[in-house]
Amino acid sequence: MNIEFLNIKNNIDLDIIYNFISKHYNNNDTYSLHYTKDLIKWILNGVCFCIAMREKNNNIIGIICGIKSKFNINNQIIDSAIINFLCIHTEWRSKGYGKQLINEMINVGQKCKLLNNTIFTGPDKLEILKDINIKSKPFGLTSYYFRYLNIKKLIQTGFMHRKNQNIIKKFFEIKQNNVVIRRCKEDDMKQMYYIYERNLKRWNVSIFFSNKEELYNYYKNVENTIHTYVIERNGKVTDWVSFYEISYKLTGTFDELKTANLLRIELSETNIVDVMNQLFNVCKNDGFDIFMMLNIMGIENAIDELKLRSHGMGQTFHIINSELGIINPNKLAIVIP
Repeated sequence: MNIEFLNIKNNIDLDIIYNFISKHYNNNDTYSLHYTKDLIKWILNGVCFCIAMREKNNNIIGIICGIKSKFNINNQIIDSAIINFLCIHTEWRSKGYGKQLINEMINVGQKCKLLNNTIFTGPDKLEILKDINIKSKPFGLTSYYFRYLNIKKLIQTGFMHRKNQNIIKKFFEIKQNNVVIRRCKEDDMKQMYYIYERNLKRWNVSIFFSNKEELYNYYKNVENTIHTYVIERNGKVTDWVSFYEISYKLTGTFDELKTANLLRIELSETNIVDVMNQLFNVCKNDGFDIFMMLNIMGIENAIDELKLRSHGMGQTFHIINSELGIINPNKLAIVIP
């Protein structure tokens, strides 16, 4: 097997990553996630290491990516990395190639002095790391929740059960409020960063930005990819919220669900229910079918009021060569798309 590094800024290499992920990443008998090229570029932005494994006929059989990052962990700023897109070709699984790719990424992390405190997601118990010389510990046990927006389409596609549609529509009506919400713009970044920085003490683990430019470049709007909105009162930004866009393709059909996924919510003066309900209204009007979020950043306390539903899905956060214990989801402010 041959190992090579891919450059996300090279369009040929980007095509390789995009095509491989589209066929083999997060696919099951029910749906597949469609990562657009723009979303992949956004996820892998900055200092990034993408490793590909090829078999003797030069076909890609696996990839893994690492992104240099900074975290605020218990009020300490840590240079670290995020591991994402560990993916093996469906015909080459259970042959040990995932472990080989992880070992290659470990070597990169050690050379760059980024291995310790590297964060990734996976099952609660990671059998794939059993024979690898690193220690990883889970620190965040989170659950996915869904807010239904386009009831008619969700029933038609089988995502929701076919009950009395009128009753369901009535139940999932979104409460109206007087919160003024609009898309963020560059002039907002100073006030956005002020709110973000002031709220850092709320979180045990959060992605860290050194200045307002870093934060804005991460959360600024990217068409059909990243959507960030601010709450404004008397000409002042008081709260903001961001999500990324992805499509769920339903297996065996041509149906897609346009899905919003919560990235960040930073509150100062407005309660979380009013902010999220106003965002749901915006998303519904923009043609989104469903809004997904983890029970983090205060969402856990608003599940009933926001009329969120669980489908038994979750995400466990792990950290390498460190131990944080299990952290309450409300104290986590990290999302790995």
